[in-house]
Amino acid sequence: TATPTPPHSNYTPKFPPVFQPKFLKNGWSAPPPPEVQTAHLSAYPFHVKRTSNKPFHAAGFLPVYSDVRVHGTKRTTVIRNVTGDIPVFLTEMCGVLNLNVPKRIGADRAEAV
Repeated sequence: TATPTPPHSNYTPKFPPVFQPKFLKNGWSAPPPPEVQTAHLSAYPFHVKRTSNKPFHAAGFLPVYSDVRVHGTKRTTVIRNVTGDIPVFLTEMCGVLNLNVPKRIGADRAEAV
């Protein structure tokens, strides 16, 4: 079986990358340093809050989860704790991941039609 090729994005991101995270084996990455957060990230119209309630005031994970439905045939990715302009966030994320921008973008979900 051949691996399907990902679709090409029909959008170029407006916000350039400002931080290159380093990931651990469990998927955790450190948050950007404070100077990056204040200088660059405050200009973004959206924000993704990390999970909280970690011991010793440690930085949490990004709230990204897998969702499998319909007997394992429908797989989606859920991103929680997004505040600000959700349609801009989804459009930027699709541009960065080289995915097609969804045709329907709602306040809390995007659907590729």
